[in-house]
Amino acid sequence: MGYDQISVIDGDIVSETDLNRQSLFSRNDIGMNKAEICRNKIEKLNGMKNLSSYSVYLDSYNIEELLSSANIILDATDSLKTRELINQFSVKKGIPWVLTASHGDMGQIKFIFPEKTSCLECMINGRNMVPMNCHYDSVEPFVPQAVSVMSTSMIKKFLSGTEVDGDLRFIEFRDMSIERIRIDRNPGCSVCFKKEYPLLEDKKIKGRQIY
Repeated sequence: MGYDQISVIDGDIVSETDLNRQSLFSRNDIGMNKAEICRNKIEKLNGMKNLSSYSVYLDSYNIEELLSSANIILDATDSLKTRELINQFSVKKGIPWVLTASHGDMGQIKFIFPEKTSCLECMINGRNMVPMNCHYDSVEPFVPQAVSVMSTSMIKKFLSGTEVDGDLRFIEFRDMSIERIRIDRNPGCSVCFKKEYPLLEDKKIKGRQIY
């Protein structure tokens, strides 16, 4: 896909619990696929015709087909394992991506550009992480909306040719603060230095991976 083509990938369906924090959906959409609803509504809102939707969960079986031609990837998943999969694919293919996460009244955003910034594994470093996402924690409705605005602005900046740093941004809405944490590349990183991509070959990574 070029810069003029946007693909939305999601195998999930709209549920009632989504409505308070995902403003694109309405009660009439309950039970319908999120990716298809997203494409249809955006087309109706602004007439965009460069949208494609895929009603599947991203996994090790389909990631090559779905993302190999991408110029940049925006993560809006609720799965740490899927983020790790995206990270390994991104580093292997040299495709930049933006990691986002929301829980409670906090959000996280990080731009990852292979060979230039630290990657997700540089932060995790082999540790078992507690997932930070809306699947486990209640999320204030405004948090994912604010995170989406900031992350898409970051992508727009990158596509305009402006350099984007790889700092991890913590957004704390309780006191309206943004903390930037510099994360340097880890020379011992198994992904971006040692070039190991086990999840891409792991046939257990199929469908939705919550953990």
